[in-house]
Amino acid sequence: MKTERKILVCENGKLVLRNISLAYTDSNGETAYLFEPEKKAENQTESYYDRIENNFLLIGLLRKVDMSKLSNEEVQDLMLRKHEKEETFLRAGRANGYNLGLDMNPDDILRFYISLSPEERVALECKP
Repeated sequence: MKTERKILVCENGKLVLRNISLAYTDSNGETAYLFEPEKKAENQTESYYDRIENNFLLIGLLRKVDMSKLSNEEVQDLMLRKHEKEETFLRAGRANGYNLGLDMNPDDILRFYISLSPEERVALECKP
């Protein structure tokens, strides 16, 4: 893989051809590449879990909490409660025929939520 590429950039209204480096040498003397396949897969995994969590936030199942002022015990209780709420919601979705297992599509969370009546949403601790 070539470690340098040429790129056109606009500076002060003029197009300029610049060389950019796609690799650098870290403190250990090893060459590290900016675009490694492993990092791309890792980012896709993070994006997948971010989408799931954002969907849970959208439907009101979860909410953001500032945990900086909480004790370790309170943080553990909140995390346990979060996992219980998620699991209850996912179990209900699977019972209604939605693929909310290990290989779920994050959009299935929204599809299941839309299919619920307001009473069912409240029972699952979501927004009505």
